[in-house]
Amino acid sequence: MKHRYNSTIYKLFFVLVTIILLSTVRVFAKDFTETSFTISRVNPLLLESKKFIDFMESNNRLGIEVTVFEKNRQVFFTTGNRDFNFLAHWLNECIEKDSTRIVPVFLNYSGLLSVLDSVIANSEISSSVFFLPHGETWPPLEHLIDANRRILFFVSGETELPGKNVHRTVDYIHRISAVPGSRYDNKSNLELLAVLDFDRLPVSASTTGNFRNLVPDYINFLLQSWTKYGKRPNFIFVGEDFQKFDFILPQLSSFTWINGIIRGLGKTLERVYWRNPEISITGGKFSFPYRGGDELTLTPFVPGYGMTPEQIIVTGEMEVPESYHIIAEPLKIDDGLTGSFYFDETIRNNISPSKQYEGENFSFIRDIEREMVLKLPENSSVNLGSPELYGLRNSSFTVSCFVKFYEILESGDNAILGNFETEYRRGLHLILRSGHPYFGLWENDFVSEEKLQPNVWYHLVWRYIIETGEQAIFLNGQNIGSSDGHPPFSGTGEIHLGSALLQGANLHGYIDNLYIWSRPLGVDEIVRLAMDEPVVVVSVSEPVSAVKKPIFSSELLIVFAFVTLIIAALLLFIFRKSRKPEHPAPVHISPAGNFNRINLFGGFQAFDREGNDISARFTPKVKELFLFIFLATLKNKQGAAVSDVDRQLWFGLPAKKIINNR
Repeated sequence: MKHRYNSTIYKLFFVLVTIILLSTVRVFAKDFTETSFTISRVNPLLLESKKFIDFMESNNRLGIEVTVFEKNRQVFFTTGNRDFNFLAHWLNECIEKDSTRIVPVFLNYSGLLSVLDSVIANSEISSSVFFLPHGETWPPLEHLIDANRRILFFVSGETELPGKNVHRTVDYIHRISAVPGSRYDNKSNLELLAVLDFDRLPVSASTTGNFRNLVPDYINFLLQSWTKYGKRPNFIFVGEDFQKFDFILPQLSSFTWINGIIRGLGKTLERVYWRNPEISITGGKFSFPYRGGDELTLTPFVPGYGMTPEQIIVTGEMEVPESYHIIAEPLKIDDGLTGSFYFDETIRNNISPSKQYEGENFSFIRDIEREMVLKLPENSSVNLGSPELYGLRNSSFTVSCFVKFYEILESGDNAILGNFETEYRRGLHLILRSGHPYFGLWENDFVSEEKLQPNVWYHLVWRYIIETGEQAIFLNGQNIGSSDGHPPFSGTGEIHLGSALLQGANLHGYIDNLYIWSRPLGVDEIVRLAMDEPVVVVSVSEPVSAVKKPIFSSELLIVFAFVTLIIAALLLFIFRKSRKPEHPAPVHISPAGNFNRINLFGGFQAFDREGNDISARFTPKVKELFLFIFLATLKNKQGAAVSDVDRQLWFGLPAKKIINNR
């Protein structure tokens, strides 16, 4: 009996140790980007207080924020008359007490960064400081612990490039504030997220005076920020109220999350848009919280790319993978092309070559740089027709052209493209206003600070993204300004080249290679256009559609494939009839468990593993899809590209309807 009792004790002890080890491995295996810290503002007096030391020892994910300055090539606290050596000694004791503790230190610093870097390098903690070179990804926590590099310095303020011990906050951390109206300039591809002024978050009034009743307000703000920016809140700045916010990290850790990465052309994309209204622009690496039991649907997109898969759907019943991987495939430059105008002694749209365009006072001249171009002086214009022809209404779009002005009006407008409507969102005007590139949708406008000069050829692009309401202007391939939150263009008035607005604005210049797309172009595509890469229109069709129909339609491919199969079956039948085998061929019966197959000879037939004919379950569209992918796989082992399948099987449908049909 005693032996059985001891055996049970040993088993329980073994299970307990195993659980502890597994949980420890799980914690250590976390990436640094998957970890959250509360950051407390401290001074020398607080660092020496027993209250803070005890709290620090019981909270493994607490960092500090201090304000220091440089004087005579030394670094001092702004209060307490202590130098950096005091802080270094305190940090050293902190990590020696706990071998798994990682301490982020945020320095509000005024002075030369080279001095700060030198002071850290000559301190007692120099061998414990971790520095990540700019451009590298953050390692797992286990790496920092094993290497005993567990102190990380981040510095804010007017500083030059970092040294070997300190990270400039602006280069590594996406910063937001809990105070409404605060804004920071951030790069979308930064991996870390800091929530500043969290202790100043406006919250609902507590009816009982109990701070704990406000917990949902704080947690909901963190979850909304996590969702909006696609980054886990890594650093939560709580001011001096470090004890009041001790509930934050346990609550945040109670939520599950999904991670993923979007790559294209062999690299992680820097800027990713989402068709989810609650999500802003993120980097190519993303993280989103997931509330158990809910269904989460994520639809990323990047101008100039198609996504595989196009959506991520997470439900409560499924097992969430460790990480999602999305492949971004570059689109063809003519995808979504709705207007392709060249001006070689005629106005011709290569998308609809038979269409005639009317105008007045325009002419064709031979330019010394660009050969034949269209000249549009004062009181001249060309009517390009309805905006519906080009997919401009209530849609994303891009307009691209080369333009040169022989006169730029200092107190007026030079009009490149527009209509004559004057109601909100209905008046399109792509112009120069006093020499500045201007993106106008009538009281819904954006103007660049760049000022153009006369008698210089420029490449200009106006791009609108409906999901974010972004209006952006590109000059010679470079983004010279953008603004979010603009409702889409909804006008119906005819579009004019070289004229816009009722005031009679005109081009006063020359134009060449005008292109219009019913989609937002990617940055790489815009750069190629600025280098004068020709946009080749593979085929033409009328009426004009946002997506051109390929030369070989899906119907033609299907007919050709079936005719080929019928001929092959006929030849095989004749060949077998002409032979007289001496012995009857043995009949082989496939096992019922391995019967499933698809026959293409003599018609489409599909059998399940029991040998039942299930051909009737395949709709004509599914048969068409299978045959198209099958033929494509014969040519390329990777199969058919999603964009090719869309063009062949769902020609002329908008992208949203294609997704639903697929």
